[in-house]
Amino acid sequence: MRAALRLLAICAGLWAVSFAIRHVFLADVMPVADAEEPQSTWALEAAFLLTAIENIALFGGAILIGIVIVGWFKGRARRPFSEGERSDLT
Repeated sequence: MRAALRLLAICAGLWAVSFAIRHVFLADVMPVADAEEPQSTWALEAAFLLTAIENIALFGGAILIGIVIVGWFKGRARRPFSEGERSDLT
């Protein structure tokens, strides 16, 4: 569980850092080539790279949360009932 929380913190930190960098330094650049006004190539590529890093971190965190939830349910299913829980079922 500790490793999962550490990985989730890494995903959240990576997303937050790339989001902050993109919005502070490249606020007026859209990460698509079809913009209304001309954009410099390096800014377009940097915005696209930072957006890709944000998406990878978000999807990685979502997959990690899903794995943790499935593991938690599997652990609950294998654990035997205690006296208090068994009496609630009957």
